Amino acid sequence: MKQILNKIWERWKWFGQLIGDFVARIILSLFYFTVVVPFALGVRLLGNPLTAKAGEGVSSFWTEYRGGV
Repeated sequence: MKQILNKIWERWKWFGQLIGDFVARIILSLFYFTVVVPFALGVRLLGNPLTAKAGEGVSSFWTEYRGGV
């Protein structure tokens, strides 16, 4: 009887792992397409996070350090 229950338990664990992997992929995909993609599009369209554009008549991208320490 114990061997039968162990076999059922092992198969149940395998099934649970299969379902868990499937659900995790769906949840992560939904998170990616509902949070990460819109945020990235907004940053790309509205911002310049690296300030990589030189001003008029400037030949260098160098910026002076204005902090202390």
